[in-house]
Amino acid sequence: MADGMLIYSCREILREAMTGHNRKFKLLLERCGRWSCKLNKTKMSLCKPRVKFYGHNLSDKEFQLDNWEIDVIDKADL
Repeated sequence: MADGMLIYSCREILREAMTGHNRKFKLLLERCGRWSCKLNKTKMSLCKPRVKFYGHNLSDKEFQLDNWEIDVIDKADL
């Protein structure tokens, strides 16, 4: 079962991207409160320019499979 969430915002200007990100984060918190969904603060990572998410490296510049994922695929018996 997957329990990760990712919030992102795409804008040319960083200030606009942060405004969009913060708006989406506020909406997420409101929805979690409405549904009594608890979030773990120790697992939370905010406003990162690069993240690793479910075997992918994501940034404002690229979207790549993690090297570990590539090795697993290469070694798979297909």
